[in-house]
Amino acid sequence: MRQSRRKGWIERLLLILLSPLTQAATFDCTIEPGSDHAIGKAHYRIWIPEETPELRGIIFRQHGCGQGARKLGLEHADDIQWQTLAQKHGFALMGSQIWAPEEDCSTWTMPEDGSANAFLSAIKLLARASGHAELDHVPWCLWGHSGGAIWTVNMAYLFPERIIAAFPRSGGLSPVGRKYTRSHPKRPDSSKATLGVPILFCYGKQEYQSGNRFYDLIAGVHEVFDYGRKHHAPWALAVHPDSEHENSQSRQLAIRFFDKIIPARLSDPAHPENKDQVLKTLPTKKHWIGLHESLET
Repeated sequence: MRQSRRKGWIERLLLILLSPLTQAATFDCTIEPGSDHAIGKAHYRIWIPEETPELRGIIFRQHGCGQGARKLGLEHADDIQWQTLAQKHGFALMGSQIWAPEEDCSTWTMPEDGSANAFLSAIKLLARASGHAELDHVPWCLWGHSGGAIWTVNMAYLFPERIIAAFPRSGGLSPVGRKYTRSHPKRPDSSKATLGVPILFCYGKQEYQSGNRFYDLIAGVHEVFDYGRKHHAPWALAVHPDSEHENSQSRQLAIRFFDKIIPARLSDPAHPENKDQVLKTLPTKKHWIGLHESLET
């Protein structure tokens, strides 16, 4: 009898733990590069909570440079912590796997070289495959690491009207001094609208040490961040202590950031008059500014 009760209790517990996320659907697609694109094939995966009749947005996580990051790129859509965040707000969760010719990830970190087009094309295909036509026009939360962070910030300059918020981990518009043979990174002053997009820049403290191989990358973070702060952009900078280029536990910060920003920017779906998905501007008088060099308020 005791064993039977214990078995029943375990089964009920598993049902409680697993049921919220098991009623979900996953769809994959592949985008072939256009003749004028620098990137190779791009694969995308989207996770959609089935119990959400109409999706309100997309959380997109862009992997970084190199084989290791690319190999795990699609699994960004399978992460249960991010799925929980997406489900809470009625969002889809999306990941990618972008192939770079000769492992030159600058072929896709500059969105105008084909990766922006691939992303938009994938959304159209996945909207049709999933039966969620609204995916083609809902706003995005963008997260990216390293090369993915560069892509994320440049996307914020290209599509500010579509982006709820962005979390670039270890990347700005470009590493300082980097030369490009195709499209060039956006200038910090090239889009006034982007200065209204909430962005939380984050990097590991050790990356910004003289002699570190990522120093120029992080100098590029400060280049765009400092410009934005001078022009009152709702941007913040988080320096991850005891960390270098790895993500470490910065996901905990990113998830909390999006969890707070989504309802602050996206209208309440309970009100029919808010169906147009116009992003709200963050208030400018309800914040504090920290000094990122001394970490004082």
